[in-house]
Amino acid sequence: MAQITRRNALLAGLALTGIASAVSWDTSDDDRPLEPKRFEEIVGFEVAEVVTRHPLAILPLGNLEFDGPHNPLGADSIVISGIAERVGTRTGGLSFPAIKFAQCPAHTAHFQGTASVRPEVMTLYYADVFRNILRIGFREIFILNGHDGNIGPGRGAIAQVAD
Repeated sequence: MAQITRRNALLAGLALTGIASAVSWDTSDDDRPLEPKRFEEIVGFEVAEVVTRHPLAILPLGNLEFDGPHNPLGADSIVISGIAERVGTRTGGLSFPAIKFAQCPAHTAHFQGTASVRPEVMTLYYADVFRNILRIGFREIFILNGHDGNIGPGRGAIAQVAD
């Protein structure tokens, strides 16, 4: 008999969430193609048209960090990505892939599995990402932060791009 561990129970819960979100609850008889919910779903030749219909870009900021023995390393990224998709559904915005590499605080940086990037590097990286999203044609970027280490670099990047 297989032993049920805490890890297996948590992974099963994550799998059920993914399965439930993949089920389509739309019962309309429309044959219209589904609108993309995520930026990476857009076909290259449709970018300009889709961006015109969806001027809001939703950018989740996560991390890869040891958050205890009971959580996956990408827990913050997983949660904030799910929130971003739900915000996109309610606002008509498009969700971008979560930025998962981030600056992690000293109290978690030494744990195995934590990937930490220097804050000054993150500020430059975020600024480039923000500029590119605007260059693509989005008029607004809604930044959803799922990790405290992103606050300083995110504010610095916003200041650079808004200037």
